[in-house]
Amino acid sequence: METIWDALAQSCKNLGPGFAAPRLDEARRQAEAFLAAHPKEDLYPVTFDRPDDDLRLTFLLPLSQEELEISRYDPMDEEIEPAAEALFSSLLDRANFPFDDPDNPWQTAGVDIRPTHSFEFTMAILKDRDKEPVMATVNVPLEDDEFAAILAWRLLHERCQDGIYSFNSLEEVLPELHRKIADHLEWASNDMLFPEAAPYAVFMDEVEEALTIWKK
Repeated sequence: METIWDALAQSCKNLGPGFAAPRLDEARRQAEAFLAAHPKEDLYPVTFDRPDDDLRLTFLLPLSQEELEISRYDPMDEEIEPAAEALFSSLLDRANFPFDDPDNPWQTAGVDIRPTHSFEFTMAILKDRDKEPVMATVNVPLEDDEFAAILAWRLLHERCQDGIYSFNSLEEVLPELHRKIADHLEWASNDMLFPEAAPYAVFMDEVEEALTIWKK
């Protein structure tokens, strides 16, 4: 099975035989070292729904070890323990719902106890060509390997000084990862209710922050 690093290595072959592989290996080591030195907070996908429609929203929330143990219960279980019932009720207060309806309230539908990490991207959305772009900062859930691959790719081209560093350029190198990020950005910019329709540009905030730290 091809890994994200296999795909990245394949895409970098045009940089020259005998050049790309060792440079990419070094960039990968540095990217992974950066993540190890700057660990991200573990977050957990918590899904909410509403009883009178099919609307579902998922938020990434921090949970303590005790809360993780409690969250193994099914929120819909009629015989749920009081501690679990209290937790699922408190999770509703932690989520930032885009709207609320007292007659059709949100309820906790489930908790994924597998941790994930989020990384910051900023969108500049051109909703009206006669006005300034609307800026939206979005935290995108990614595997550490996925973010490390973007860091390594960015660092490699930084050293080549070839001007390849935009989010759009990433589509040619890692198309599946690019689509994953774009899909999340497009939905998150509209509170996960419908995808963004206006043209937009993407700034890879934490990638550029890492480069700034490396250059010091």
